[in-house]
Amino acid sequence: MFRRLFAIFLVTLVPSAASAAAFENVSHGAIAGVEIGTTPVGDLLFGVIGGQASGVLMTHGGKWMHQWQGLVVGKGGKLAAAETYTTLLGGRAKIMAESGWRFQPDDPWSIYLGLRLGGDLQVMMPPGVGFSELNTLNNIDGVGNLNASGLLRLAVGSSFLQEDRAVLISVFLQGAARAGETYLPKRAFLDLGFSARIDFAKTFALTVDTLWGTSGERIDAAHATTDVTTHSLVDVDARKVFSNGMWLGGALVYGAEADVLQFQTASYKTRSAPTFSVTLLYGFPLGKQEAP
Repeated sequence: MFRRLFAIFLVTLVPSAASAAAFENVSHGAIAGVEIGTTPVGDLLFGVIGGQASGVLMTHGGKWMHQWQGLVVGKGGKLAAAETYTTLLGGRAKIMAESGWRFQPDDPWSIYLGLRLGGDLQVMMPPGVGFSELNTLNNIDGVGNLNASGLLRLAVGSSFLQEDRAVLISVFLQGAARAGETYLPKRAFLDLGFSARIDFAKTFALTVDTLWGTSGERIDAAHATTDVTTHSLVDVDARKVFSNGMWLGGALVYGAEADVLQFQTASYKTRSAPTFSVTLLYGFPLGKQEAP
């Protein structure tokens, strides 16, 4: 029953019943762009330049689906938390890799089980300021400072595969960890989420991830308090590849956090200002590219 309903739902995206043993949608090269957004510590405007590699690839006759994204960039711009804007310079390195098994590789659609690893490191500092001096400035945690995080994800869902397009819809459970900063403590989260991805071979990719998660209980023995953080995230990423191999990419991220602080006789719930950012990138390939 579910199989038939799912096939009907996707018929507009995958009109043919033919299966595909091989599929790829890959872009790699140099990028330049701009990032604009608002965060709990201020509004931001950054320029971005560096390199990116991203894509999806089917192997072993359609049994395995691999997807990845790698990013290494230099960044610089302004963080507007007060009337005197803060200049931040630095860079970011991000990597994500997921491999999944398609249980029915000979069918257009298949049950999917995948495992993902990811890591993100960003260092953005005011010129001439050391890490030990950040507590003398306005709070820049989450944007400036050293931001490091990692995740491990288990996903289960349905994969639809054709010669010129691929669709993946899944739910996932993941563990994520963030390093502490000047004011923010280190935290670990258990997240539950939903992910959808559609790729057209060598021309277009769209990914939507949404999640909700909660941290472990943090105990402050000195003040006899406990603190639990919940967070939510929506991440939309799109890429249009042209016939010459160049591409336009865009990403939209919305995130929010709330804390429950428990004292011996009372509890308080606080909610941080949301994070919202838009990134636009122009990419051009390095090396010879195959025509789509």
